[in-house]
Amino acid sequence: MPSVRIKFFANLREITGKSEIKIAIQDKTPFQEILNQLFEMYPRLKQSIMEDTKIREHYRFFLDGLQVDHSKMETLEVIPESTIVILPPAGGG
Repeated sequence: MPSVRIKFFANLREITGKSEIKIAIQDKTPFQEILNQLFEMYPRLKQSIMEDTKIREHYRFFLDGLQVDHSKMETLEVIPESTIVILPPAGGG
């Protein structure tokens, strides 16, 4: 079955217990719909990434190597065999 691969880093790996997963998709699927499926699977992930109804600004999302603008997630379509990378805020100091 066609799918999209999602890769996690840092504390997101701790939350999911995995470095990556696959979510089945049939055809072009809105990016936001994939995130919603992910949040259903991992409610703690949603708590970490979302603040009310918005994505926390320091989280970065990449689709096949290109950064995804948070404001375009509703309309951006993901095709089967794509890779999504989610990067949490980086610590610094």
